[in-house]
Amino acid sequence: MTPPPERLGRTEIRIEAPVGSARCGVRTSLVRSDPTATVLRAMVLDRTASSARLALLPDGALLLADDAIEIEVHVGAGLRLDLVEPAGTVAFDMRGARARWDVC
Repeated sequence: MTPPPERLGRTEIRIEAPVGSARCGVRTSLVRSDPTATVLRAMVLDRTASSARLALLPDGALLLADDAIEIEVHVGAGLRLDLVEPAGTVAFDMRGARARWDVC
């Protein structure tokens, strides 16, 4: 059995409505367990008091052999989040290796 991917790039997206704010708050964090790992950056395209539209942009080439891309999304009660990935995802020839893309 092939071992699991080793280069972890983790993106966390959090949307919540701060008290007294007229627009929803969007926070993102990027985690690299390996400096060569690719992560996705979230760019705010639009937001209102109760919704946000974000584009997910890669911070490098992906999916490459041994990549593990994780996206963790938190959406507050009564809010809406639209995620788009405008560039498209390309899976490169991995020559028997594996890569992983997880969203939770």
